[in-house]
Amino acid sequence: MIVDATNLRPARLVPPPSKSDATRAFTLAWMLGLPPPRLRVTPTDVARLAAGLERLGTGEPIDCGDGAAPFRILLALAASMPGRSCFTGTPRLAARPHGPLFTALGLEPAGTWPLIVTGREPRASYRVDCALSSQYASALTLAACHTVLVTGRPCEVALEGPVASRGYLDVTLRWARAAGFELEAARELIRVVKHAPVDALPPVPADWSSLGYLLLIALASGSEVELEGAGEHPDRAVLEHVSAWKSGRAVDADLSGTPDLGPTLAALALAGNGGALHNVEILRHKESDRLAAILELARAVGAHTELRGATLRLGPAAATRTFTFDCRDDHRLTLTAISLACLLRCRAHLEHTSGVDKSFPGFFDQAAQLALLVIAGSGGGAATSTGATAAVSGLGLRPR
Repeated sequence: MIVDATNLRPARLVPPPSKSDATRAFTLAWMLGLPPPRLRVTPTDVARLAAGLERLGTGEPIDCGDGAAPFRILLALAASMPGRSCFTGTPRLAARPHGPLFTALGLEPAGTWPLIVTGREPRASYRVDCALSSQYASALTLAACHTVLVTGRPCEVALEGPVASRGYLDVTLRWARAAGFELEAARELIRVVKHAPVDALPPVPADWSSLGYLLLIALASGSEVELEGAGEHPDRAVLEHVSAWKSGRAVDADLSGTPDLGPTLAALALAGNGGALHNVEILRHKESDRLAAILELARAVGAHTELRGATLRLGPAAATRTFTFDCRDDHRLTLTAISLACLLRCRAHLEHTSGVDKSFPGFFDQAAQLALLVIAGSGGGAATSTGATAAVSGLGLRPR
């Protein structure tokens, strides 16, 4: 893919629905027999989850692609309900760390596909180590909600040690409560007590992770970004970093609570006065090794880097008219590289760019409004979809 961001014009940009919120909402709607929330566009991960929910316990293949959240949620449900479930996915998904969740479910870890899971009787409790990912706790909490519906008895999830990115677990708890579940949540224990029926689930908010890319592009193009409908989420912290960047300050961010913002904030640092990202090791276990990718991206634009312990320091990018970068078929790396090209007002030659629809379907339609020229080669992955747009000032960050 060749991206030319040398002649941008203002546009009105709108984020997709939150992928993390939608996966929780669709799961809860399925178990309650409610219609799933309506989405303007549907991220691929959400579509895979929805299809997988309908195939749980049937023995039909459930293709999770490279979606860790869909796989982990579906795995926890499959292990705690009757039937036989068959999972498939990409090699990268198989290689990602799922061991603590397998252990909590009493399953043997498997590093290859297909993975066959035979369901068991619902359990009254789980214990899990969430130091690598809060998704383990989220998946088990959703399984506990299902158990309460089936058995009418409480179910609890004990959390061992620190919980990585705990704010994402809080998203799960908010959705469970919105779905009528009574929860007792402490630092080391989540207990689902009972359920009261609800008529419908709330709408899915806008995606703060994707808003990060749009806010960076707005800085470069003078565009307006729709913030209406963006709710509480850990990645909302991007607003503070963008505001500091506009004031000329270097980026200084702890990624332990917001790992999905890591590449976005790296781009912000490279396009400004540099900065420091702390607790970066968490980036190694995503759809790709995003820490290695950020180092490569910094080298591609001539920026100095220093990785010392868990802190990565980035200098500003050198003046450049073009750069080349391998996006590793990782949606966040592709969108980050495009955002950086916009901030630097340059051209970018990007390789392995498939997967953007995983979190941001319709992005390339909005790119066209910006006069952002995207030329996709074979396998470029620049799939497009249409969608309505609305407005809020991206430069002033004024919510409507």
